[in-house]
Amino acid sequence: GTASLATFTSAARSLLDDADADAMRTTLAIREKLTANRTYYVRTDGSDSNTGLVDSAGGAFLTIQKACDVFRTLDLGIYGVTIRVGNGTYTAGAAILGATVGGSSSNVPLTIQGDAATPANCIISVTSNNCFSAADGAKIYVTGFTLTTTTSGDCLIAARNGEIKYGNIVFGACAAHHKEANDHGRIYN
Repeated sequence: GTASLATFTSAARSLLDDADADAMRTTLAIREKLTANRTYYVRTDGSDSNTGLVDSAGGAFLTIQKACDVFRTLDLGIYGVTIRVGNGTYTAGAAILGATVGGSSSNVPLTIQGDAATPANCIISVTSNNCFSAADGAKIYVTGFTLTTTTSGDCLIAARNGEIKYGNIVFGACAAHHKEANDHGRIYN
């Protein structure tokens, strides 16, 4: 009855106030709610075991997909997330599926940014896959990359109400399409 609900609420509250709150949020599937815009870093010398919150080999993620997966666990509130990708060549892109929780309705909630000044310094070169895909209501902004695919795959693909806004992209050789939008997907710059 009521007593057990009160006890659970009190116990849950103490767990979330504990020093291990991040781990417990994951265990309890509670989203972290942003109180400011957030930046994650990806570098060729990073590790997907890192937090992604520091632009160093010991702090940055190794893959763009890991940063996108962490982004998907957040309650954005009114804020957004930027993934800053360091210069280098990456052999895997990222797929973002599903609409976000929260986020400003006037902005794209996720920006994935390579080298805006010189996109040739930040290369996504994938085999048998897409560089960036957004589907099922996901909205992303991609800028500052050179994109290439071999064997199969698109550079940018938006499907099932997914949206990709892009800027300062160099489209290199592509096995399928530089840009493909289907099933109410949208790609624009």
